[in-house]
Amino acid sequence: MTKPRFLVPLLPVITLVLLVSCGSGASGTHNYFAETEIGAPHFGSVTVNKHLKEFGIYYNELATAVTVKNKEALPELSRLFSDWIIKAVSLRETLPPGEQNAFDSYLAQTNKVWDEQKNQLL
Repeated sequence: MTKPRFLVPLLPVITLVLLVSCGSGASGTHNYFAETEIGAPHFGSVTVNKHLKEFGIYYNELATAVTVKNKEALPELSRLFSDWIIKAVSLRETLPPGEQNAFDSYLAQTNKVWDEQKNQLL
């Protein structure tokens, strides 16, 4: 039986995703995002709130990669973050003007902590 070659470069990322997503509170999991103290604000849009929560997942994956010095995970994690931020920017327009400034501040904070963590793998 031949192994699908396209999966080989994704194995480190798949491993990280599985390790991070194996049930919150499970032994061995660490919530690095909670340590950033930049919890997502609550907006009037369920869609926006749901999307913003995804950042914590990606950030924990990146921090886990940093902890184990897994540089191979960086390209895929960078792609995930780029896709996340692009969608977040498009969702910004669905918010009322009064919420857009808070949204912009949150995106600036997420970008800052992401870059700080990412730079540890460079």
